[in-house]
Amino acid sequence: MIKGNMHTHTRYCDGKNTPEEIVKVAIGKGFTYIGFSGHGHTSFDDSFCMSAENEERYFSEIKELQEKYADKIRIFCGIERDVFSDHFTLKYDYEIASVHYIKCGERFYDVDGSLKDQRQCIDGCFGGDPYAYAEEYYKTVSGINGNIVGHFDLLTKFDRNNDIFNPKELRYKKAALSALEVLLQKDMVFEVNTGAMARGYKDAPYPDRWILEEIKRRNGRVIITSDCHDAKNLDYGYEIAEKLLTDIGFKDFYNIDFMR
Repeated sequence: MIKGNMHTHTRYCDGKNTPEEIVKVAIGKGFTYIGFSGHGHTSFDDSFCMSAENEERYFSEIKELQEKYADKIRIFCGIERDVFSDHFTLKYDYEIASVHYIKCGERFYDVDGSLKDQRQCIDGCFGGDPYAYAEEYYKTVSGINGNIVGHFDLLTKFDRNNDIFNPKELRYKKAALSALEVLLQKDMVFEVNTGAMARGYKDAPYPDRWILEEIKRRNGRVIITSDCHDAKNLDYGYEIAEKLLTDIGFKDFYNIDFMR
């Protein structure tokens, strides 16, 4: 069975392991491929991303590993670029496009930093209206470009029980589906991301099941990823994600045809 992970972070940004350590774990798990996706630099927040110097080193090391392990596993050198990231010039194999911030005036609020940050943004920028926040988030998501859509509904990270965003609320659903349609038209692949599960925030992957059902209904493509920041979680929750997608009707979870 083809199996791999295209959303992988290393010590070059906010990950725990070196790239080679991760490659060895991937080989040990029988992975067919591994894709590295270091966080592209954001000048207003460098707490989690690669510096320009680190990006050059990262790029060079992954390229070296591609040659070193060519007979054992396919290795791809990618980047996770936030919609607010600085422009990059290196020629990556692929790009994960994500939204990690809501911009309010001149300030950038973390979407996935903490529940406190999220509520502060909802109250301070959107008059306490979580659906206005959601509309701004999904409007921002609709502006991303790349090969893979990163954690489409990241705003739900701290909302395990739908206490903030009710997915049945018309405004929320309309905002999410509007962004979904735009990204499908761009022919982007939606990752089914188990990262928040590994870190104890969610019981199921991003995006929510109802969104995956809409992707399937619209003939969209998906790929399972772990958003790995620690090699021990390289395939965390894959069985849960596979069953979920099978129940919905998807048949291909690890297709990397978009790389060609």
